Amino acid sequence: MWCFGIKCGLFPELIILGFLTLVSDRAVTSAAGADPGPLEIKLGVLIPAVSQKEDIPDKSRALMAMRIGLEKVRREGVVSGVDFVLNYRDSDCSETQGPLHAMDMYYKNESHVFFGPMCTYATAPVARFSPFWGIPVITPGARAEGFKNKKEYRLLTRVSGSYSNTEEFVSEVLSKFSWREVGIIYHNNKKNPVLADAETFFLCKPIYTQREKLTSKQPYNVQIDVTDMENYDLGKILREASSRCRSKSHNVTSVKN
Repeated sequence: MWCFGIKCGLFPELIILGFLTLVSDRAVTSAAGADPGPLEIKLGVLIPAVSQKEDIPDKSRALMAMRIGLEKVRREGVVSGVDFVLNYRDSDCSETQGPLHAMDMYYKNESHVFFGPMCTYATAPVARFSPFWGIPVITPGARAEGFKNKKEYRLLTRVSGSYSNTEEFVSEVLSKFSWREVGIIYHNNKKNPVLADAETFFLCKPIYTQREKLTSKQPYNVQIDVTDMENYDLGKILREASSRCRSKSHNVTSVKN
C-alpha cells in the first residue's frame, strides 16, 4: 500500500484539510470588503517525476490520484464556489531541488498549500521554511522521528503515521514476550555515503533510541549495504547476533530497504 495516491483513499480528506486551512483566512478578507468571487486554491505538488520506491509514487500516479480526489470533492458538493489549481514541480527526492522549487512557488504565488515532498531530505527544509511563508505542508511521507518536533515543523501535517508508531508496536511485542535485548540488522548507504542515511536508518532509529533508554546500554546493531553484499559475512553477523540476542529474553530484527 502506498499512501500518496488512490489506494489509501486519502486525497479527498487531504484536499478538504487544505481547503479548511485556507478558507478562514479568505473569509476574513471577504468580510472586510466586497465578495472576492470564486475562491482559488493553489495546490503546490512536490513529487518526484520518477520514483523507484513503492511507497513514493511518481508524477503520473500522484497527479492522477489528486485529480480523482478533486473531482470527488466537487461531485459530492463538499465545497462550492472554489477553483482548485494544481501546480506541479519535480522534487526529485532532493534536499536541494525540493526547497528550491517550493521557494520558487512561494515567490510566484503559486501555492496556498504544499502536497509533499515525501522524501525525508526534501521534506525537512520545506517544512522548516513553510511557517515563515504561511504555507502549510501536508504529506504522507516525513515519517522520521524528528518531524514530530512541532516547534521546528509548525505547519507540517503527516497523514500516514511515523516511525515512532513502529517503535510503539515493537515495544508492545517485546513487552508481551518479556524480551529485553534487541538486535537490529539494517540497510544503510555504506558504499556510497553521498546518498546519506537510508530510510531504513530512520525506521530503526526510534527502536534503537527507546531500547537504549530502557536498558541503559546500546542495543546490538549492524549496518549493511544491500548493494554491496559481497563485502559482508552474513554468517558471522548472524552468529554474533545469535550469541547476543537469542534466548527467551533476546530477539533480532532485520530490516532492509
